Amino acid sequence: MKKIKGIKEQRDKIQELLTLFESEEPEARESAARGLKDFEEGIRTSDRKEIVERVLELSCDEYKEVRASSIMLLGYLRDKIPRNMREDVINQAMALTDDPVAEVRGSAAITIGRLVEAIPQSMKREVVTKLLKLCKDKDAVARGFSALALGHLKDIIPRDKGRKLIKILLKLTEDRDWGVRGASAQALGNLKEIAVKNKSKGVIKRLYELTSDDDPGVRGPAGWSLGELKDLIPNEMQRDVVRRMMQLSRDEEATVRRPAAWALGKLSFVIPSDMKKEVIDIVMDVGEYKDWGIRGPAARTLGEFRDIIPEDMREEVVNLLLRLCEEEDAVVKSSAVWAIGKLSSIIPAKLRNRVFEQLIEMSKDINWMVRGHVAKAMGRLRDIIKTDRREIIAEILFLLSAENNWEIRCSAAWSIGELNKKIPKEMREEAIDILIKLANDGTWEVRRNSALGLGKFGSEIPIYKRKEVIERLLFVTDDHDWSVENSAARALKRLRYFVPPELGDEVDIKIEKILNRK
Repeated sequence: MKKIKGIKEQRDKIQELLTLFESEEPEARESAARGLKDFEEGIRTSDRKEIVERVLELSCDEYKEVRASSIMLLGYLRDKIPRNMREDVINQAMALTDDPVAEVRGSAAITIGRLVEAIPQSMKREVVTKLLKLCKDKDAVARGFSALALGHLKDIIPRDKGRKLIKILLKLTEDRDWGVRGASAQALGNLKEIAVKNKSKGVIKRLYELTSDDDPGVRGPAGWSLGELKDLIPNEMQRDVVRRMMQLSRDEEATVRRPAAWALGKLSFVIPSDMKKEVIDIVMDVGEYKDWGIRGPAARTLGEFRDIIPEDMREEVVNLLLRLCEEEDAVVKSSAVWAIGKLSSIIPAKLRNRVFEQLIEMSKDINWMVRGHVAKAMGRLRDIIKTDRREIIAEILFLLSAENNWEIRCSAAWSIGELNKKIPKEMREEAIDILIKLANDGTWEVRRNSALGLGKFGSEIPIYKRKEVIERLLFVTDDHDWSVENSAARALKRLRYFVPPELGDEVDIKIEKILNRK
């Protein structure tokens, strides 16, 4: 379905799709459920309850395709589900894991994984137990989606279920269906802490074996997971794993090359000293491939290599990234910008002006991913921003903070907080006002970064503005998202010296309650 940019147009499209929910044609209902996820940003806060209710109703449809697409949609709408409806959604997804149709069972399973933060404490064990059971389903679709979902549930797996989970996933890596093998390999990569706690030594060995699987849908996820589980790789296997990732980065299948290049970045700290230059050369070579899908991961990997790039290669690396910034493909450009931000501390002085000129130009890029990464890079480059560029960079961040896309706002809020005193004095109050406004944003990630950012301004907050800042942070400490609450409390702690006397007791109570919560 074609992406519609304007919020008004998106809302009109949402109403059109909701009307199709009532169609007598099952194909129309299914298409509407599949299409609605593309217009999530256009959903008004006041409409969330009605929309979720209607999707829940549609998930009970007599046609299997409609049930599957509807329950899948709820997973995509996770940030739009009202807090008081989360349990209803989880209960419906749990009910559909018993559906007679495998596609519906699998869709329900993956939706549960996506809605991990919505699972009530009282249901967590039940949910995990259910998905473990589905891993033994007779149908490959249900087994594969259940494995993926368990990877998403990593933070709520009961301690006594960890060993069993790893054992089941390892068994699934031997499944006759390549999709199940690939899904279980990817899930293992998400379960690092559980694998460590349960001393699952066989995981790395099995994933290494899977990188030689006949199917690219298995080799790719296995390579990705080896990167994620880098800390578990035994010393005696490090050289072999790095060598295998180098080979896979040149695999005949793009779906293998991309995660392999990504994994090499994660493996930077386990690359033997005598292999570092060879690995960097290969990644730079891959960064010049015609396949845009590999150039993006290669660019990100160069960013991950910050601490191992020899001084005599730094200029060459940054020049390659600057060339990638000029490509037409948004994924390649945004990845190159991300890497430049990560390499901030090793960018040669002679290239710094060119870097900022490139980022300033790219802040106007038509693609939201590019603008979002530019916003984040501005904050990461704080220590090399020259005085004469501070005003234009602040102006760019202020503009990006007002974007419709929440990820851009999120990155802009983070960078405004990171820059704090680097922002020209006459512009700091505007910066603070922006963060106050964004602390009430509809997306929790934006609220979190805004709260943290306010805490970093400290003495730069004008005396007449301090009460407003503290009151906003106190309000945010009652946020429904725990990470936003925690960020607001941490900001209040940093600003404790600047709290007006009349708010002191309330601030202390909030800090004590939230930061000392068990």
